[in-house]
Amino acid sequence: MADAPSFEYLRQVRSQDIVLGTLDLSEFGILIDGLYFYKNERHPTDFMSLNLLTRSFCRIAVDHYPILLGRPTVNSAGKGVIRVDPDNLCLPDFADINVDHPAEMFFETLPDKAQDSSDVVFFNTRKFYQTSG
Repeated sequence: MADAPSFEYLRQVRSQDIVLGTLDLSEFGILIDGLYFYKNERHPTDFMSLNLLTRSFCRIAVDHYPILLGRPTVNSAGKGVIRVDPDNLCLPDFADINVDHPAEMFFETLPDKAQDSSDVVFFNTRKFYQTSG
């Protein structure tokens, strides 16, 4: 387990198997349904501190969503479970990403063919990935 101050709260994770139901098993993966941009307009040095964001994620995961820290497996009874093992946590990568381009550069608008509907605006992750470094 990481020992950085941001990850200290993870020491409170307890071992558990979270049994998955039929509907859980039908979902192949987790889809990101929102991506938010925050502009640092006042330029404080601690704006969106990676340390604070990481610590917040760890607290919310330990206290309310330990399933986010587990790994999918099959238990001895043959049931699909998410196994939360404090010695083998499944953590996302945490990183600061600074983009020097306006966020609007990564949005694309497609006309909605349905009558009386507004255009569909989406974030083009491929454009973002190719432009970020």
